[in-house]
Amino acid sequence: MQSVSPPRILRPLLILISTAVVLVLVGTVWAVAAFVTRDTRQDIDLAEFTNEHRDGYIFEALEGVHDETHRLCADIDGCIQGYSGDRADFRKFATREAASDFAATTPETYLSNWIVIEYTDASLDDADRSRAEAYVDSLAVSD
Repeated sequence: MQSVSPPRILRPLLILISTAVVLVLVGTVWAVAAFVTRDTRQDIDLAEFTNEHRDGYIFEALEGVHDETHRLCADIDGCIQGYSGDRADFRKFATREAASDFAATTPETYLSNWIVIEYTDASLDDADRSRAEAYVDSLAVSD
């Protein structure tokens, strides 16, 4: 018995359709994986640190916090947002690596993923620092 094959013109069309279906499936799997594994802490907005956005949390390290991105991020690789307060500066970085690099070369800092706290007032005691660090570490984290 002779095998029946599709006409010549249909063969490239079938290959093209099959390739498109495979690409759509691979793209869908990639998009779902990226969404599921995305760390929401990278979406933290430092504006949450301002007095009107803290929902009653009062920490000395966060007093007087206001946007200073232009000044704090000037010439700092990967810095995308900066807020300055009376006792500490807060910088957000595009990557954890950039944040880690900055924290490693800057004294009096605390690294929390994409955010670096730089303490600018030596009078801030360890308890106040710990409370501020715990607050930053708890943002955008699910139970």
